[in-house]
Amino acid sequence: MVVPTAAAEVFPRKPAPPGAKIYFTNVVDGATVPSRFTYHFAADNIEVAPANEPRPNSGHYHIIIDSPLPPPDIPIPNDANHLHFGHGQTKGEVIFPAGDHTLQLLMGDEHHRR
Repeated sequence: MVVPTAAAEVFPRKPAPPGAKIYFTNVVDGATVPSRFTYHFAADNIEVAPANEPRPNSGHYHIIIDSPLPPPDIPIPNDANHLHFGHGQTKGEVIFPAGDHTLQLLMGDEHHRR
């Protein structure tokens, strides 16, 4: 039996619209980038909107750095490994120490859930 979290009970998840896709536009898997780099994001078939402006078929970007994906029924954390772009930004600068890193781009709703 699965017991939903309080957030899931208050704010039911909204499915992404059909064909929704988000992606980095200026970097590909396995790329080498400088330690300070500005990532650019794009979306197809979903609107990018600030977190405080709930709209149908919309969301805002989050970058997950060197961490697993958070569960879908709770808000995406907001810390050094979970960057929020809740103003509807379509780019963000990230500064990394030297080494290999894993980035994942997520679209979150107005409640920061994926």
